[in-house]
Amino acid sequence: MNNSILFCFVLVFSFSCQTNIEKTKNEKKLNELLSKSEILYKCYQYDKALELFNQIIEIDSNIGIVYFRRSNCYAVKSEWGNSIKDDLKCVKLGYRVESSFKNIGLSYEAVSDYPHALYYYIKAHELNPKDSVVNKRINFIKSLRLN
Repeated sequence: MNNSILFCFVLVFSFSCQTNIEKTKNEKKLNELLSKSEILYKCYQYDKALELFNQIIEIDSNIGIVYFRRSNCYAVKSEWGNSIKDDLKCVKLGYRVESSFKNIGLSYEAVSDYPHALYYYIKAHELNPKDSVVNKRINFIKSLRLN
C-alpha cells in the first residue's frame, strides 16, 4: 500500500513539475514576443507587429495592450472591422476603455457609419467630457442632421 501512495505522489509531482516547466517556457516566449512586437509597433512595422500580436493572443488572449496595439495596426491598414473587434475586446478586458470607444467611433466614421460612430463617441464622452477630439467629432456628426 505504501508503494502505491509513493507512486501516486511521484506521478503527481512529476506532472506538476512538467506543467511548471511548460508554463515557464510559455511565459518566456510571451515576454519575448511582447518585447519584439512593441519594438516593431513603435517602428511602424505594422504587418510584422500584427504577426507577433496574433502569436501572443494564441498564448494569452487576455492582454489588453496587445488588442489595443493590434487595433491601431488594423486602423492604419484601413481594416476597420478588425480594428473595431479589437477595440471591443479592449473594452471587455477593461483596458483603455475611453480610448477604445473613441477609436471605435473613428473606425465607424471612416466607413461613414455615422449613427454607430456617434454612439461610441458619446460613450467616450461619458468617460471623459473634456476630450476635445471626441467633442469635435460629436458636434460634426450632429451637424450632419442624420435621421
